[in-house]
Amino acid sequence: MKLLVLLLLLASTHSFPTQPTFPEHQTESRLRFAALDEVRLLANGLLQLGHSLRDFVQNTKSQIKDIFQKLNIFDKSFYQLSVLASEIKEEEEELKKTTGILKANNEEIKSLSLEINSKVEDIIKERKHLRRQVGGLEEKLSGLSQSLLSAEQVAEISTLKEIILTQEKSITDLLKAVREQSEQLNNQRTKIKGLENKFNSAHIQETDENLDRKHQSNSLSGYLPYFTSDGSFSSDLPKDCGEVFSRGQKSSGLYAIKPHESQPFLVKCEFTEGKDKAFSFSDL
Repeated sequence: MKLLVLLLLLASTHSFPTQPTFPEHQTESRLRFAALDEVRLLANGLLQLGHSLRDFVQNTKSQIKDIFQKLNIFDKSFYQLSVLASEIKEEEEELKKTTGILKANNEEIKSLSLEINSKVEDIIKERKHLRRQVGGLEEKLSGLSQSLLSAEQVAEISTLKEIILTQEKSITDLLKAVREQSEQLNNQRTKIKGLENKFNSAHIQETDENLDRKHQSNSLSGYLPYFTSDGSFSSDLPKDCGEVFSRGQKSSGLYAIKPHESQPFLVKCEFTEGKDKAFSFSDL
């Protein structure tokens, strides 16, 4: 600004001479030397103006480059968060399908268990009936203890004994199958409960991450709290999440850190009681 005022003063001096009473040859000599000084002064002024413009352009380029780098970091972080959200949704769909299959298997096992229980009850009733028959035959045998048994009666007794043994074996096998089905049903219930818990936790985590993304996407400084006022990184970045916490940051989120002899990069710091965790998202 001072240079511009000086140039205007020189121009006005040249346009309006202040000593018209000198002789003509002295006036021409003064005008000749004054014009040379003005040219030199003007050249120096233009040179300084060119240097100033060059410095201004270089600073502007540097600032624009920093802004584009920060925008690229923001885009990468947002893309990675979107990928994580899509992966969580896919896992959620798989958990839903698996839970549906396990529930169908559980219903099938329940129906089989009821059918087996019904068969076992029928077998127990038949066993009681056979025992009554055997009891009646034993009474007959005791009455005929003094006489010889006929071949038909001996064959009938042997047949009844074989039937009883077969029925007892069938009952034992069915009871074993019922126990195995009950154990399998309990295992299926445990798996279903575990999948439901995992599904609920994944749904809650996805909801929290959606809220975090909605809150953090409002401003670039929400992801990078250590930007300076001119848009560049602060040179005094923390080394890790513990130092971020010690500087007063209490909420989990994305922070810029710079370990020793390393380039700055983004990490997701999660703060809990007595602990801090870090998940790297993007190098700067």
